[in-house]
Amino acid sequence: MRDVLYNRYLNRHFGINGLEPWLEVPLDGAVARGLKKRSGRGGLPQWPGLKNLRPDTSDRFQDFALEHARAWGVDRVHLDVYLWLENR
Repeated sequence: MRDVLYNRYLNRHFGINGLEPWLEVPLDGAVARGLKKRSGRGGLPQWPGLKNLRPDTSDRFQDFALEHARAWGVDRVHLDVYLWLENR
């Protein structure tokens, strides 16, 4: 869905902008590292990897991402771009 959000043709055709606040950040190892770094020691559980990611662990990361994104003034769907830029 994020790719559709970023595609101006599809976004305009389907009116995706309204979904932006509801979309989650795509979780992967790099995003998880960035979020864990910001959460402080013990703030988030150990990252189990995508293969072993369970809904409860995903929810913890997404909840923290939502709080963090609000503090930055962006929607959480965009956090992976910020985190990738910091860690390249």
